[in-house]
Amino acid sequence: PPRSTLFPYTTLFRSRILVTATVKGKRMFMQYDLASAETSTFLLDHELLRNGTPFGDFSPGGRQILFDGFGPRGELAGLYIYDGTSVSRIPETEGARPARWSPDGRRIAVAQNVQQGNICLVRPDGTGPRKITNLAAGEGLTSFSWAPNGRFIAYTSAGKDNRVSLRVAGVDDDFQEKLQGAESLSPWRVAWSPDGRYLALGSGQGGSELWVMENFLPKGK
Repeated sequence: PPRSTLFPYTTLFRSRILVTATVKGKRMFMQYDLASAETSTFLLDHELLRNGTPFGDFSPGGRQILFDGFGPRGELAGLYIYDGTSVSRIPETEGARPARWSPDGRRIAVAQNVQQGNICLVRPDGTGPRKITNLAAGEGLTSFSWAPNGRFIAYTSAGKDNRVSLRVAGVDDDFQEKLQGAESLSPWRVAWSPDGRYLALGSGQGGSELWVMENFLPKGK
């Protein structure tokens, strides 16, 4: 494979891994296929990737890539979708990152502002924006993850004192649940298991420990 520097911002679709890489001084998206053992495929080499380290996310069908683009001074220029031939911008998304497709591909969860914004849901064309979290002043989002059924989003946030909280928000209602007992783990990162039964928690800013939580939703949810 070409000499490259890989960054830990990856997403998986079946056996395909989307990786942010720097190759010969250029930032781009590459694909690694675990099933075919193909070492790399260049998916997107674009000027919007040049001046930052973008997050990318395969759409549920694997045909599109959602990513955050950067302007000439390294500012977050907004969210974009690459469909294999062209790049289109999602309106009103300046400064937003990261973003993740919903399991059915009909909505996108967006962190409105890096390290301080709430989670907002929008359609891929930018219409229908709706905020689903209400973080306190000085509280910053650190990670979030869709439930496989698309009904919930788990997220972690840190206050000014670096006390970290783990919560679950309803996507189609006003449900909000703070998961008790998680603060002692300092869970800066969260990921939902494919079967929806577990939450994987990366403990500490460096992710030095991994914990698994189950039976975290109240009955009926």
